[in-house]
Amino acid sequence: MTGPELSAKIPITYRVVRFCRMRPWSLRIKMTALVVGLVTGGVLISSAVHEWFAFRALNEDVRARAAGIAAQVAFGISAQELGDRALLALEIRNILAARPTLRWLEVYSAGPNGLQAIASSQDSLPTRPSDLAVQAVAEGRTLSAPGVRTGGDVWLAATPITINGATAGAVVLALSQEGAQRMAASLRQQLLVVLVVAGLAIVAGLAFFSERNINRPIRALLETMTAVERGDLSATPTLQGQDEMGQLARGLARMLHRIRESHSENARLLAQIHRFNQDLRAQVAEATRELVERNEALRSANELLFDLQRQLGRAQRLATVGHLTARIAHEIGTPLNSVAVHLQLLERSQGLTDQDRRRLVTIDGQIQRLVATIQGLLAATRGEAPHLEPTDLNAVVQGVADLMAPVLAAKDIACEFAADPDLPPVRANGHQVQQVVLNLLTNAVDAMPSGGSLRIATTREGETAALQVADSGPGIAPDSRDRIFEPFFTTKDSGGGTGLGLAICRQIVEAHRGTIQVTDAPGGGAAIEVRLPIVPAEAVA
Repeated sequence: MTGPELSAKIPITYRVVRFCRMRPWSLRIKMTALVVGLVTGGVLISSAVHEWFAFRALNEDVRARAAGIAAQVAFGISAQELGDRALLALEIRNILAARPTLRWLEVYSAGPNGLQAIASSQDSLPTRPSDLAVQAVAEGRTLSAPGVRTGGDVWLAATPITINGATAGAVVLALSQEGAQRMAASLRQQLLVVLVVAGLAIVAGLAFFSERNINRPIRALLETMTAVERGDLSATPTLQGQDEMGQLARGLARMLHRIRESHSENARLLAQIHRFNQDLRAQVAEATRELVERNEALRSANELLFDLQRQLGRAQRLATVGHLTARIAHEIGTPLNSVAVHLQLLERSQGLTDQDRRRLVTIDGQIQRLVATIQGLLAATRGEAPHLEPTDLNAVVQGVADLMAPVLAAKDIACEFAADPDLPPVRANGHQVQQVVLNLLTNAVDAMPSGGSLRIATTREGETAALQVADSGPGIAPDSRDRIFEPFFTTKDSGGGTGLGLAICRQIVEAHRGTIQVTDAPGGGAAIEVRLPIVPAEAVA
């Protein structure tokens, strides 16, 4: 079904009602529509009632005139006229000419056989008398009844003809109601004009009254409420009337006065609450400052303790290795020097066979191997050789994070540790991995002096365990990434670092056969990723 066909099937009344429901009507329009509807209904009802009464009165007048004309005609007919039909026909024509509203007129004479038509204004005489004429003669009085003949509605009237006290016949006529109908239509039009004018006057008067006594006060109240909604509590409706609108305006003014008083009281209470909050914040700030100072002292003590433990362990290991290496070098080096001297003297001796010289070369090679071993032991004093064993990387990272927690809190740094619960152990030296994680967290803290966020994550990448430390600091410039792991290279301010932290991390990671690299953090900043080989499952078992 197309749109026009569907629109044609929807009644126009339904669409009008739907439009009226969808459109928001103001009170003034509603009152005007109500008055117009009431006035229109009153006009229609009044017009109908008046037309009914007027038509009834005019109809009664036509009936009375028909009866009067019939009686008058019957009274004017003499016995001579009843006997002379030509004279009676002439008299009927004269009567019709004098009275244009007469449609027809018939005269009957009374005989032994009843009433017989002797004259008529119609083309032919009726074959039988009308029932109304028979009834009028029987009752001896004038009768009337409504009827319909050619040309429209008529009133029929019948009256007996009395001559010398005896009934000589009857007169029947039909009087047209056309004049009464025309008069009723004219009266209806006049009444309709009068009612329309009166209705318009009523509507105009009501519109003026509603504008002056309803619409203006309502607009004043709405303007006051709008001003109050904007925050102007000083607005007051100015209505001086004593009617309901005036009472409503005075009630609104009293309510606004109470609201202003309540607002002032609320403002005073809010000021007191604000002062109380300021005092409370000052006390909380003082308590927080003391707590921060204590936490800072505790953090410093923890850092100092950790540094001392790390330095003490390194010093102990270096002292033990150095002492052992020195003793080995002293115990082995002196005899080896003596043996080397004697070998040199033997090489200069005469009479040595080729076999003897080959043996001397073998002995010299063994001596050089021992010398290389001693040099390696001496080199070990410059750093601890990693002792690799299955290590829980998550536990090492969690321990360092717990150790750094006071520092992170003091620096206003939020730390998130996303650990892979299924991460296998790595083959590493726990102390050295701890040193790597500590250096990475320390660098991240230094990169965020004004606070930020720190994210630590561990995941498995194939046969390696990946550790990522990402900060929200300024990041590392691209031209510095290639040198960031070089010894004595630092991006910190003068005096802020030695440039050995990442270099040591790289040395330790590579000694563990792992890798270390720097990337960009997802949310900005720098991220350091370390990969260490995991322990095979069969080795763990």
